[in-house]
Amino acid sequence: MKNISLILVNYNTTNYLLKLLSFLLKKDYQIIVVDNNSDELLPIEYFKKNNILLVRLKKNYGYAKALNYGLKYAQGKFIGILNPDIALKDNEIEELAYYLEKNPDWGCIAPLFVNEKEEILPSSRSFPKIAHIFFGARSLLTKIFKNNPYSAQFLNWDKYKKEEPLIVDAVIGTLILFKKAVFETCGNFDENFFLFAEDLDICKRIWEKNWKVILFPKIKVTHYLGKARIKNLMKAERERFKSFYYFFKKYSAANFFLSFLFSFGVALLYFQLIFLNDTKAKIF
Repeated sequence: MKNISLILVNYNTTNYLLKLLSFLLKKDYQIIVVDNNSDELLPIEYFKKNNILLVRLKKNYGYAKALNYGLKYAQGKFIGILNPDIALKDNEIEELAYYLEKNPDWGCIAPLFVNEKEEILPSSRSFPKIAHIFFGARSLLTKIFKNNPYSAQFLNWDKYKKEEPLIVDAVIGTLILFKKAVFETCGNFDENFFLFAEDLDICKRIWEKNWKVILFPKIKVTHYLGKARIKNLMKAERERFKSFYYFFKKYSAANFFLSFLFSFGVALLYFQLIFLNDTKAKIF
């Protein structure tokens, strides 16, 4: 049995997927690809030839549910979830597994993400509060009030300068390695998250079961940010809104004022997206 199982969810990202698979096949991993009813044709023989388990879904059930389909088949002691649009160069996953095994109280671990220019990308975040709606990664207020404490605290920018393992609220789901025991203890991904925030939710539940969530800036992985995002930006932001609204409802006492503030913050971001033609605006 393989020690590490990797789950990759594909939705019209076949070129990136095949490029990443060509690297992963050099290693000793159990590889599981879940296709969320892509429009693109998949090279079925390639998967069979290389002993890659391909799970083809009849409709796009969303990211969290697709991951859960993959979890049904994952046998490794460590289970990784990976976006297809990343690039691995060496033994990044083995290093993550090494440190995860060394520390009994660590539930999951993730690397630091950089773009093609080696510029640091958001790789972890604090659990969101209402203030973060207005001071998210690319919100208008973050751009106006640069270096404000709300944005810095939410996005953990100051922590990325270090190389030692960092204890954080949540890591970004671009690549996360979990102990299999985490899912046995915390349950699988919450399928109410169609797209976005499923990483926040699983990290929240990991903390509730007294595991730690770790970001390891020493280990860096390139993310071709935005290459695998939904082409319809408005649709993507609607899904992001629904996911974060559900997250707030799940972990906060519902009240009118909270709903009003959340809706107002989202309206501000839509204004930025539509009227200011800011395609980088996003919720959180």
